Amino acid sequence: LPLWIAIDRNLFEKHALETAVTYVRGGKNIVAALLSGQSDMAVILPSSFVLANLQGADFVFIGNSHSLLKYVLMAHPSIKAPVELKGKRLAISTVGDLSHPMTLLALQRLGIGPKELEVIQVGQQPERMLALRNSSVRATTVSTPFDFMLKKEGFVPLFDSSNEVRTLATAYIVRQKFLQSAAHRSMAEKFLRAMTEAVRIIKTERDYALRVLD
Repeated sequence: LPLWIAIDRNLFEKHALETAVTYVRGGKNIVAALLSGQSDMAVILPSSFVLANLQGADFVFIGNSHSLLKYVLMAHPSIKAPVELKGKRLAISTVGDLSHPMTLLALQRLGIGPKELEVIQVGQQPERMLALRNSSVRATTVSTPFDFMLKKEGFVPLFDSSNEVRTLATAYIVRQKFLQSAAHRSMAEKFLRAMTEAVRIIKTERDYALRVLD
């Protein structure tokens, strides 16, 4: 959300930073865009860049906006209680992706074993939401703002990880060599100022922030 606020309120322009924001699906694709030089900075799940660094990449963490990892297990309106998920199909992205352990955590907290339902690999959040909407699956785990969208459509939240998981939810990263230039370090500082202002706006202008989510 801070990124969308920064774009909507022209905060990058305010801080004299020229930007071209591109939506890239999936941590692996974001990592590839940075390594190839297609992008200079990224907002990414921490696990994606940490794994890349373990494999030899040179990413540097420069900031983040919040420390609550919010993944919500959303169920089809026909599901009235968690126990009704037993024997049904549940969508994740892929095995090993963050949606997988967050789904397992949700099931554990709800008292459901992973073998008591069918977990299928569907793809990124838009694909999982489509599967939920067309009733191909009966539940999936999504992050904000997708949980708000599904709630408005009548889908049912069964578990919210932000109630108990405190960790870096997003990370702002660049490559180490990017910071070797004084001009690039200045760009990174301007980016952080804009994102920090966006967080302040979220906290002080709640109604506006909710409209941006829409």
